Amino acid sequence: EVYQNLGHIAVIQKDAIKTMELYKKSIGLFNDKAKFYNSSMQDFKYLQKAGVDKDYFISTLEEALKE
Repeated sequence: EVYQNLGHIAVIQKDAIKTMELYKKSIGLFNDKAKFYNSSMQDFKYLQKAGVDKDYFISTLEEALKE
């Protein structure tokens, strides 16, 4: 979850490279892509308060989950 949370911070900062790096590490530790995705979506309400667009967030998650 630490990498996931750091990835969320990178999303807020609009640092796409760092976001992908951290989300991919997090996905590897979750060992379940659906669990990572669902957990991240539960966190979205906090990211939204920080100004993160939902479509941008979802597309970022989907990109991280491709590999």
